[in-house]
Amino acid sequence: MRTNSRWLAGVLVVAVGGCAATRERQPMEHDSPSSWGAGGDEPTTSTGGDFDPGTGPTGNGAGDCIPGNDQDQDGFTVAEGDCNDCDHRVNPGAIEVATDAMDPEAVPIDEDCDGQTDEVSPSCDDGLEVASAAALDGARAMGLCLQATESNKLPGVIEAKYVNADGSPLELQHAAMVGILSDFGPNVATQEGSRMLALSTGKARLPTDPNACGKYGCENYKLGSAPPGFPQDGSSGCQGGNEIYDDVGFELRVRTPTNATGFRYRFKFYSFEWPFYACSQWNDQFVALMQPAPPEAMSGNISFDNAGNPVSVNLAHLDVCDPAGATSYNGPNKPNPYCPKGIGELAGTGFDQWAAFFGAGATSWLETTAPINGGEVITLRLAVWDTGDMDYDATVLVDGFQWIAEPGSKVSVQTVPVPK
Repeated sequence: MRTNSRWLAGVLVVAVGGCAATRERQPMEHDSPSSWGAGGDEPTTSTGGDFDPGTGPTGNGAGDCIPGNDQDQDGFTVAEGDCNDCDHRVNPGAIEVATDAMDPEAVPIDEDCDGQTDEVSPSCDDGLEVASAAALDGARAMGLCLQATESNKLPGVIEAKYVNADGSPLELQHAAMVGILSDFGPNVATQEGSRMLALSTGKARLPTDPNACGKYGCENYKLGSAPPGFPQDGSSGCQGGNEIYDDVGFELRVRTPTNATGFRYRFKFYSFEWPFYACSQWNDQFVALMQPAPPEAMSGNISFDNAGNPVSVNLAHLDVCDPAGATSYNGPNKPNPYCPKGIGELAGTGFDQWAAFFGAGATSWLETTAPINGGEVITLRLAVWDTGDMDYDATVLVDGFQWIAEPGSKVSVQTVPVPK
C-alpha cells in the first residue's frame, strides 16, 4: 500500500470439388462454452487484379499450371475445396479481399473459395451481455466471429480463455474484471460492431451497470505472477515496481489466413495513476504478448510506443486528461502539449467522477499492427495489471480485430493513434 490515504474504487465445412466448390462457415454458438471461435473475415482493401490465376509456385504466368493435388502448395487440394490450385493466395483457408473500386482493371477474386466475391462478413456481437464470462463472447466483442477446429485448416480462433497475466486460469470470483460494453461513456464508441471487450484491474463496468465499483480502486485481492520480462518501464528512465496485483487477461490461439501478412486491433487504456504516479513504482500496465513473437517485439509484447514504453501512464500517446493538472505531473519529459484531447473521453466512464480529486487519464484509440506467416497458429494474450499495489485501477478497451491481406503488404510491429 502507498503511504498516503487511498480510496477504493473502479470502473470500470469444407465442400469437395473444384472452382465451383463452396463451403459453409458456421458462426460460433453463443451458448456453447466448450466450442472455440474462429477469426473474423474482416474486409480489407486491395487490388483484386493483382491476383493472376495462371501463376503460382508451379506456374510461369502463361497458364501452364494443371490443377491437382495442391499444385500451388498452399495446403489445400482441389478435393479439399481449392477453387484455384494454381494460385497459393486462393484457397478455403484464405480471407476475402475487397476489390479496389478505384482500379478499372481490377477483377473481383473469390479468395476464400466460397462461391462469392467481395462479401463482407457481418458483425456478430449484437446482444452480448455486459457480464458474460464466456470467452467466445469476448472474441466476438473484439471482432472475431467464425468457428474453427484444430484440424479443419480454416483461419480463426482455435481456443479462447480468460486468464491471469501469466496465462494461468482466471478464477470465477474475478469474472467482473471482464466486461463486454456497448460504449464507454457518451464519447467513446465501439470500433466495429456493437460491443467491445473491456479488461480491468477493478471492475470492467460503467457506473450505470450492475455490479459497478463506484470508486477509484476496487481491490480484487490478487497478488499476480508477471509474464517473463515484466513489469517494465521501457526506455523512459523510470524506476518501476516489481510486483503485480489484480491482473486479468484474455488469451486466444488463432490460425491465420493463408493469404494474410499481419493483423491489427485497436485499444484504449485508462488509468487513475495519471498524473500523480507517472514514472513511479505504481505504474499499471497493459501488454499484448504474441507467440511466435516478431523480432521487434520486446519480451513478446507488440503494443508499445516509439520510445519503447509499454502501455502505461508513461506511454507517449496518453493524451486524454485534464490540462489543468499539468502541475501535478511528477514524471520526466513532461508532455508538450499536455492533455491535448482534453477530458471529453473520460465523461461517463467513472474515471471522470474522481479525476478532479485524484487525477485520471487515458489514451485516445490506438492501433497495433503485427506481422504473421499465413496459415500459422499464433497465441495472443492481452493482459492488464496494477503494479506495486492494488490501488488506483486501470482499464483497457479492445476492439476492431482485423486481418491484413493486401497483396504484397509488409507489416511491422507498431502502435499508432487511429486517424480521425
